[in-house]
Amino acid sequence: MSESFGPTRIVSILSRNWYNTVTSIDSIMALLTKHGSDLPTRALLLCDKGELGRIPSDDVIGRIEDMGLEGRIEPIPEMNDLLDEDFAYSPEDGDVINSRPGSGIHLGLIMNCLTESLKVGNSIRFYLADIGANGTSMAFSRVVLNAEAVDPPIDTVEHKFESLDFLEGVLEDSGAKNWGLAGKTTKLGYDNLRIFKVHENHANDDDGEDVTYNMEMASSYKDLSDIASPSRGKDLGDAFEELVGLEMLQCGNVIEAFMNIKWKKDGRMVREEDSLALTSKGNVVFFSAKHCIRDNGDMVKRSKHAKIIQDEIERLEGLELPGNYPRQRVFPVLITTTPQVHAAQKSRVVKVTNLHDLCQAISDL
Repeated sequence: MSESFGPTRIVSILSRNWYNTVTSIDSIMALLTKHGSDLPTRALLLCDKGELGRIPSDDVIGRIEDMGLEGRIEPIPEMNDLLDEDFAYSPEDGDVINSRPGSGIHLGLIMNCLTESLKVGNSIRFYLADIGANGTSMAFSRVVLNAEAVDPPIDTVEHKFESLDFLEGVLEDSGAKNWGLAGKTTKLGYDNLRIFKVHENHANDDDGEDVTYNMEMASSYKDLSDIASPSRGKDLGDAFEELVGLEMLQCGNVIEAFMNIKWKKDGRMVREEDSLALTSKGNVVFFSAKHCIRDNGDMVKRSKHAKIIQDEIERLEGLELPGNYPRQRVFPVLITTTPQVHAAQKSRVVKVTNLHDLCQAISDL
């Protein structure tokens, strides 16, 4: 950083996608701290008047203050009125402009305010923090605008870092109402899950009883081998989902994982997904767990299972995460039993894997 001026205030758009504002400011503060810079002490959040009532303002300000910043929210015109009404931004030397939230029009108006400030002063000195769409890279520029200079000096440095997105914010933005944490252990610990994974990966079609026994030993569910139980099918599916949640947390690139995510409308559940995880690259991964018991060579069961898996692949191919999270950072994954992995039709969109190969399958996400 230059000795002549340092960062004093972060200026950012605050949109309905509020967690995007919070995490990007957190990334800026982390970068400045890492490089030993003086830290800003204030944050100015410019918020569309029409969106202000839909944002948890107290929560946002609380998170900003936790970063050591004095936060203030200032209303700006709604999108349709942006070019006709005053834009409430008065530039100061040392402003750090966070370009990630908001639209290109917002950034253009901020830059116009910086240029217009030269009418009352000879120069304005600021920083531009341009965070990439993946949330793991930033071009940090130091800019000096001078009323007499034709080509302002701009010094830019590219930085890489891990995503600071957080899954709770992603889910709140999507409108999800309920979710639970993935379990960190089962009744007998991870060793039994490891046994189940290896055995299920190599078992034959007629080894269904042994596979089920090992699932019961690894999960918190009992009596999975009781073929007379009216709830056996559901219990097998729930036990498999439980083990998927545990295995997700063993993957080195998974930061957070939630289970049983529910979306509701008018008090009624309109959608439910098995699992959702956030990776260190800032990608959101939808996990669908579909357990199919070994068919023991029964061609009717085999055909039925194949249809179940194909229908789920097609559903996942059209899957969208509600809200404003970048679509290019959302990936669907189907976890099923090994025979169905081998039989499934290839998809360019959906990764299909068994539990044994799950972490390897998502290692690039």
